[in-house]
Amino acid sequence: MQTYRFKTRAYSYYLLPLFLLSTVAQAARDREVTVTGVCNHVATPDRGSIVLTAETLELEAGTSSKNATVIYNRVRDAIKKLALEDVQLSTSEYSVEELKEWQNNKSVFKGYKTRIGLRIETSAPQRVGDIIAVATQNNLKDVSKLALFLSTEKMMKEQIACLREATENAHNKAEKLALGLGAHVGDVITITENQNSPGPRPPSPVFAMIADASSRSAPPPVAVETGQQEINVSIQVIFGLK
Repeated sequence: MQTYRFKTRAYSYYLLPLFLLSTVAQAARDREVTVTGVCNHVATPDRGSIVLTAETLELEAGTSSKNATVIYNRVRDAIKKLALEDVQLSTSEYSVEELKEWQNNKSVFKGYKTRIGLRIETSAPQRVGDIIAVATQNNLKDVSKLALFLSTEKMMKEQIACLREATENAHNKAEKLALGLGAHVGDVITITENQNSPGPRPPSPVFAMIADASSRSAPPPVAVETGQQEINVSIQVIFGLK
């Protein structure tokens, strides 16, 4: 019995320092502060896009498609001659549909409507007005989906710069909170990034000014203002306290 009691006491004495160390460590972990660092920047969009759509209505589907294709190719060639910086051209839509209207209580055939859309994207957003002028010169009545936005490269650069500012903001907040509690900021325990930057602004409708066929002078290009795009970044940081 004496040997058994001795071993039990020794075992208890051995666990006691571990229990105390665990309690101290838990208390140290409890001394922490959680803050949110924020950064709000604005940047000028360096990309712009717009859609020009050729549309025809003819009694025969083949004729409608052929005429729309001629207009589309003419507009595309005119856009290429603008020599826009880093331009990307893509066909946004192609459709041929039978058009009917309800008249005098019956469906009346009007012809076949063909639509072919050309999306133009460039790193010279200030020249979108020149693109609209091309649409006007070619009597296009459908000019839409104007969008001005940041390129992927510029967005990443702006976000990295904003992260630095958000980190400093979080540390300053933590220091002020710690001083108010009579403590000092220690090591970073965890840090979480939350990016809240919006994507490209929603496309805006654009109404082309249709040139008078009898007019020989080309209309002046539309002045397109790029404006500013917001970049919002936030991080959550947990600091230990000393």
